[in-house]
Amino acid sequence: MDEAAALALVDKPTKNAGCGKYIDSANPDQSAVLTKLGASPPCGGQMPFNSDPLEQADVDCLKSWLESL
Repeated sequence: MDEAAALALVDKPTKNAGCGKYIDSANPDQSAVLTKLGASPPCGGQMPFNSDPLEQADVDCLKSWLESL
């Protein structure tokens, strides 16, 4: 996904009502794109699906980017 496509998800609710917003500008830590990377996401399964979890450095990089929006 390129940056323009990602920015289009800022403050947009996910299709699953219990998952919150794709990218929550007011609460970046609650963004679905971030919470789905954890071992116990609040809804659905851990991402990436059928793959090893991302390295913590990659998760931290995503978190920093979300906080910069």
